[in-house]
Amino acid sequence: MYRYKLSFLVALFLLILACGEQNEVRPLPNDFKINESNRVQLGALTIYPITKKSNDKTEYLTLEELKEEKGVNLKNSIPDHQPYYETFILANKTAKKAILPYGNLFMTSTNSYTFSEEFCLIKAKQITPIRYQTIIQGSYNKKLSQNKEQLPILMCPPAPLYYMLTGKQKQAEKWLREALPLLDFHVNEHNNTLQIDFFGNRQDDEDSDINKIPMKGLRSLVEFKKHFSRIKEVPNVCGYLIEYQGKIIQAFVLDNSTFFRKEWPSLMQSIYLNQLMGYSTVEFNNLRTFTTLQSAEAHTKKLWTKEKVFSKDKAYRGDIEEKPFQLIWQ
Repeated sequence: MYRYKLSFLVALFLLILACGEQNEVRPLPNDFKINESNRVQLGALTIYPITKKSNDKTEYLTLEELKEEKGVNLKNSIPDHQPYYETFILANKTAKKAILPYGNLFMTSTNSYTFSEEFCLIKAKQITPIRYQTIIQGSYNKKLSQNKEQLPILMCPPAPLYYMLTGKQKQAEKWLREALPLLDFHVNEHNNTLQIDFFGNRQDDEDSDINKIPMKGLRSLVEFKKHFSRIKEVPNVCGYLIEYQGKIIQAFVLDNSTFFRKEWPSLMQSIYLNQLMGYSTVEFNNLRTFTTLQSAEAHTKKLWTKEKVFSKDKAYRGDIEEKPFQLIWQ
């Protein structure tokens, strides 16, 4: 009898340890909440700040800040074994950590638009390989100073990011070719090298030659950014939820309020370009729908605590030391 009791206690102890280890791998969210009272609206577009209760424990620099501190060297890129993928070597010479979020669009020194294919923690005083994918050839109409090369130009807007996550390559290419010139970025019309194959999830594209309807009353980019700049003033803001014409377009969360505020100008530019392009009727009808903000909030927490996030979730999550840091879902 004593043996059976002892075996039971040992099994119970091992079970408790296993549960504790699982919680370390998948921590609960830091009380993320969609802050409805501080929403900012412009016509049919509403942006809700997502906040958290806990304060930041670490401050992370952006790649631009590392560049300004002259603490980073971007080495020549190394071709990847997969076509259109490359890796450039980043040497962080400072004692500060930096973050490269998933979804940044780069303009490189070879006149290519590239996409940061993975979330990346750039550790202090270390060399970090960063994998990216060539999306499309082009150039920036405004003069680029040399120290701006290979730096992010903006976060990838919701629509093409959705196409990339769902493997719709032709639609992503067509969207970017039409949209980037609207913000003074030029693309080579005769270049056909785009090959997007994220997560090995290629699909046959639907007909992308459909007229899109831009948002009415959008104003200029300067006015748009001024109007939505108040989002970053919300205490402990760490993300946003976009609602357009009564439908949820995208949620974006970072587990660091300070870093989110740094990224907010780029994110606003991304949202603006998305609304400037607009949606076709088919695209808009295919968007994810939630009946309430509470259900969207629950979905965010579910993806945050999930052991792994896959392309079928129409989402991406980047982790630091097996703890979630960035989450995007469409």
